[in-house]
Amino acid sequence: MHERPLRIGVIGAGRMGRIHAEGFAGHEEVESVVMIGRERGPDVYAGLDGLVLAASTTAHPELVEEAAALGVPLLIEKPLASTVTLQQELIELLEEHGTVCMMGYHRRFDPAHRRLREKVTSGELGAVRGAVAVSHDYLDAEEAFIPRSGGLWRDLAVHDFNALAWVLDDRVVSVRAHAAAHNPLYRRYGDADTGAAVLTFSSGAVATLFCGRNISSGQESRLEVHGTEGSAAAGGAPLSRTVSVEAGAPSAGSGARDSFERFPDAYRREREEFIRLIRGGRGTVSPPQACLEALRTAEAVEESAATGREVRV
Repeated sequence: MHERPLRIGVIGAGRMGRIHAEGFAGHEEVESVVMIGRERGPDVYAGLDGLVLAASTTAHPELVEEAAALGVPLLIEKPLASTVTLQQELIELLEEHGTVCMMGYHRRFDPAHRRLREKVTSGELGAVRGAVAVSHDYLDAEEAFIPRSGGLWRDLAVHDFNALAWVLDDRVVSVRAHAAAHNPLYRRYGDADTGAAVLTFSSGAVATLFCGRNISSGQESRLEVHGTEGSAAAGGAPLSRTVSVEAGAPSAGSGARDSFERFPDAYRREREEFIRLIRGGRGTVSPPQACLEALRTAEAVEESAATGREVRV
């Protein structure tokens, strides 16, 4: 017996909204995708089986308040809100309405990151001593996006904060960070295009993160974990375009221009997870409450970069 086809709504006409719309439109279980604009009301939401919120983070409070009462599952692009306090309020609102919701932290759906987490949680790598993450964009952000992006740490690095804590199955307790704006475009809006952070976890493990924009090696999302019994990595060769200067080393990989090209399987699995929830499935690897710590870490890193001091999380 075939289940009835689905009708998915998408709010957000930017790049993320278009990508989600195209992805769901091409899914065999989806009959139609409805792009929802500024004019919204009960009639607009009528008949939807699921709703994707891909508008800017600053628009999330109003949209979540509207959507929470609809009774349809939500897929919300990260982060849920611009501050930890506001995010907690929105989580409570979703829980009050009993709204099924998952967050768009796509690395939780990436097969390599999942295998890396399994190696950590199974004890195969022994006691984790540290991790190294590299995350950068091939292109600069579009100027119109910068003032509403939340900044380097909350927009770009928040994916790494989420992935690091999830893969290591650990909690960040303190941070120290530095940021710089080499391109005047970012300085104009009080943002940065380059950053480095040191994260200390409750276990004593230490992670370092380098993140940046307009890095010629392409979209880089690499995570190494080092333990007493072994080391493993996600996002290395053949995906990385970083060139080894060691004699006889293999040539660099092809790289990617953006996260959609870098993580096609992750986005596909994310869509499958959302459709499973729409069909009545329970639980998700990326619930709002589990993703709260990523934003908490981003706030602490932002404060450390501004003050030059270590900040407790």
